[in-house]
Amino acid sequence: WFNKITSNLGEDKKIQWLDIWGIILPDPQRTVILRGLVKDYCEARYMIATGEDKAMWANSLSVALSILGEKKEALGYARKAVKIYKELAGRSPQAFLPELARSYGTLGFVLIRHEEFSEAMESFVSALCLSKRTAIGSFISEGRYCEVAVIESFTLLRMSTLLAFSLRVS
Repeated sequence: WFNKITSNLGEDKKIQWLDIWGIILPDPQRTVILRGLVKDYCEARYMIATGEDKAMWANSLSVALSILGEKKEALGYARKAVKIYKELAGRSPQAFLPELARSYGTLGFVLIRHEEFSEAMESFVSALCLSKRTAIGSFISEGRYCEVAVIESFTLLRMSTLLAFSLRVS
């Protein structure tokens, strides 16, 4: 990215531009510290949240914990998000099926990060089915495709295909 952006700059300008980024970007140690702060922030928000907000923060917390390598806790929060969104989608499908699909996707990514490929595949398939259903529902009710759901479906399909291939190879 940096090379592409600076390709048309002269050498002096390129160095100046990169020096500015060197000041802006945090050093790796601060990045590690920030990860912990993000986890703490998500945890605090999760603790005070209710309903759909609780599910949203459970998803965010699962990602933060996963990045920190806290597998068991990350999976627990990702599963809590799926459970909450399932309950909400049962009461209001149109409003919460897209979020349920996203939470299955998040669960899948957390599972991949921790090398639980078979279960990740199941999660991506669930997300893909819900995304497809959401896209079709949006097309019928609104007269147009829901572009986000379609893009997410292709991403999930790609991940599912890669997982299926890796499971056959291993």
